[in-house]
Amino acid sequence: MSKPNPDALVIRAEESNARAARPRIDNYKNKQVLHKPIFLWAEWHVWEFIDRFKLPYPMLYDEGFDRIGCVICPFIMRKSQVALNRSRERWPAMYRAFERVVTGWYLNHSTKKHRYSEETVEEYIAALYQGFEGSAHDPQSPDNSARASGLRLTMLIDKLVHPERF
Repeated sequence: MSKPNPDALVIRAEESNARAARPRIDNYKNKQVLHKPIFLWAEWHVWEFIDRFKLPYPMLYDEGFDRIGCVICPFIMRKSQVALNRSRERWPAMYRAFERVVTGWYLNHSTKKHRYSEETVEEYIAALYQGFEGSAHDPQSPDNSARASGLRLTMLIDKLVHPERF
């Protein structure tokens, strides 16, 4: 077995509770050592560093985006409809493509055996954009089949947004 290669991953604990629970140095699948050099930095540390060293940064931050890792991000769907609408206005073609894929997903998976709580694809997409909060697909729901369905849809979203990963 070959030695793990160290790589840097630029994530911060402040970004989410899930990230905060991860270690600062991680051994990913025993094949890759991930170092997170700014893991403990607050957002202001990042901006101070950028300002101090006069580093360029993506203009999307100046347009009001606070997360720019992916266009169709499940995290902004839960966070606020304002953030979601801003993203939809900025990338309308991506959202049209996304909704076509979700429509196909809904039509292929909505059967008598597996019935969604949403009666139409439009209701399903609206629930998705609200993070399925309060629906049978809510990740907090005790229904494991709904949670598994949501995870499969998350994978589908990831495949649409990041096809190079698959």
